[in-house]
Amino acid sequence: MKRTIIIALLLFASSMVFGQQGVADKVANLLKAGNATGLAAHFNTNIDLVVLDTDNVYSRQQASAIVQKFFDKHPPKSFKIIHQGSSAKTGVHYFIGTLTTAKGTYRVSYNIKKVSGKFYVQQLHIEDSNDDF
Repeated sequence: MKRTIIIALLLFASSMVFGQQGVADKVANLLKAGNATGLAAHFNTNIDLVVLDTDNVYSRQQASAIVQKFFDKHPPKSFKIIHQGSSAKTGVHYFIGTLTTAKGTYRVSYNIKKVSGKFYVQQLHIEDSNDDF
């Protein structure tokens, strides 16, 4: 019985990790593709969004429009995650990467958290890289 409980807990924990990693990979691929509509499908109802000089909390629809405007002006060529981690205390998983576009390289960071049984992007920042990589 004790062994069954331990196995069940391990399976539950691994499903949590794979769930957030699946969303993180989808977000990375959507960033690379410049797909703002696809990204917005993973945004929480409201999202802390920074895109260059734009910085506020926006609805999913507003955030999608802002990100689309960025992609229109800066068509993505590639995106690579360079660092990731998580906070056991808050349940937030964070990802930092570089987005290479036709007009330069940008630092991108996003946080994912489980809300009502599903992982959502809580925060997305697209900022000048300032050669900090």
